[in-house]
Amino acid sequence: MNRDSEPQEILIPPAPLLSVVIPARDVAPWIDELLDSVLGAGVDSLEVIVVDDRSTDETGDRIAAAAERDGRVRHHRASGIGAAAARNEGALLASGRYLVFADADDLIPQGAYSALVDSLESSGSDFAIGDHLKFSPGSTWSPTARWHPFDTDLQGVTPSRVPTLVSGRAAWNRVFRRSFWEGNALAFPEIPRNDDMVPMTRSFVLATSMDVVASCVYLYRDRPGTTSMTAGTPADVAARLYFDQEAICAEIVADFSDPAVTASYSRLVFDADGWVHLSTYLRQLEEGAGLSPEVAEALAAMLAVVPRDAFESATADRRALFALVEAGEIGRARSFARSSARARDERFYDSAALEEWSRTLVALEHEPAASIDLERLSVDGPLTALANDAALAAVEDLVPVVSVLAGTTAISTLDPGGVESEILRWMLEAVRACDADAVRRVSLARRAAPLVVERVEVQPDLLLLAGPAPWPEALLGAVLVLRSDAGDDIPLALALEEGRWSAEVRAQELPTPGRYRVLVRFTAGNSVGAQEHAVVTARMPLPPVPEGSALQPLSDRKNGWVFLLDYRDASRGGVLSGLRAKARARLRS
Repeated sequence: MNRDSEPQEILIPPAPLLSVVIPARDVAPWIDELLDSVLGAGVDSLEVIVVDDRSTDETGDRIAAAAERDGRVRHHRASGIGAAAARNEGALLASGRYLVFADADDLIPQGAYSALVDSLESSGSDFAIGDHLKFSPGSTWSPTARWHPFDTDLQGVTPSRVPTLVSGRAAWNRVFRRSFWEGNALAFPEIPRNDDMVPMTRSFVLATSMDVVASCVYLYRDRPGTTSMTAGTPADVAARLYFDQEAICAEIVADFSDPAVTASYSRLVFDADGWVHLSTYLRQLEEGAGLSPEVAEALAAMLAVVPRDAFESATADRRALFALVEAGEIGRARSFARSSARARDERFYDSAALEEWSRTLVALEHEPAASIDLERLSVDGPLTALANDAALAAVEDLVPVVSVLAGTTAISTLDPGGVESEILRWMLEAVRACDADAVRRVSLARRAAPLVVERVEVQPDLLLLAGPAPWPEALLGAVLVLRSDAGDDIPLALALEEGRWSAEVRAQELPTPGRYRVLVRFTAGNSVGAQEHAVVTARMPLPPVPEGSALQPLSDRKNGWVFLLDYRDASRGGVLSGLRAKARARLRS
């Protein structure tokens, strides 16, 4: 019998555990580093499908060389156009049990993929998501630090258990069970940018269960300029695409109908992504230009469906910007977006930015379409900005700001009892008095408080106190006040010298023995009242009290290290003297 005619056994290689899909276009400087990190990410049984999207540099040659070195790398030339099409094409070629996406200019930490895959192997969940970092040539930072989604490992949790994860819409820090991806017909919309928003939102609400891996599983390279795959899109197109995709995401979240997820999603739009895209678009508008019809239509459609659950909890400048746009005040929105961006960059509001706040409040008051709590906005916005930064402005530059704010309905009708902060109630009083000098002095007090005791010297009937005075101008006219439990006030003069303050407490000036609170009383002129703040100690041990001393300094650590003072009647020996006398009597007996 001819052996050649016998049926031959065909060996089919086992399917890989993990398929990694990488769209690549003109990434020659980074693709080798990315591939090395993927192959070292802890999963040996994997296929790496690199979809070359019409590269014009050496990217194709580098992919081919990598495939030649390691048979797990596959070089596939895209049949479509764009990163989204390349991802979809790669996903269709995938044969692994699990599926993950990566961008060709980023990095995968060692062991990242094994951590995600091991979690899914143990839990059976639909996907696993991990933390990530962003990096540039000069720094590395955590975009997720503010909302704490990755504080601990979790397995088999539902979207309702981890609602903040609806805010993470990048495709590259999660591993999917491929059957889940294909069974739900998940795919990337083939658009130039923001293509992962919708499929990641859909995958989040569709998941029966998911895992959270607390460790960093992805390193995103921040590449400013026009060299990345999504850069170079015209501003109008980029804004329209984002608003279109966000509207779809809003409808997905609405259909899911989970209160916690809805609130987290609302916060994402009004206090993060939505505000970023809106502000970026407005700032590039030329003077006098309005929204393009396409952008206006897409923005209106988005705002009509995004839930407003978390709107009033967004920062004041973000609420104001959305309200201006909703009211049709596009020119004012553009100016406000620019001044707010400058204030963020410079870390303070100058007089021009403060004036923008006052004009914004006026514009919103005169536009009935503005759907916003204006009294709350006036507190969180202009009053807070004045309290923080009016100290840095000249009084004459504050005059127009204060004059405009004092004339607004929101300020004139605001109930001071509803303002939680003492300093903001004081600022409201100064603005209502239309006193720019008082406004500046309130802000100075805000910067000087609390007054810190850094040095204490105890003498028999004298206490010497001193501390730093980084804003000495704020202490001009201020006094220390010793307040007894009976309500008696003893004012003490403050001395200022070379950035420090000092004061003397003399026992004979105190009316009665007992405990005294130590306060600093600031003044802001004749048009408004004074305000008092507790004096605190630097977190330091206070000096021992010599025997026979009538004055003892104390620090209330449970209540913010508030500085206190005990005055003991030396003629009666005080508490310590009495205890020592009892101890001596016991020794004698």
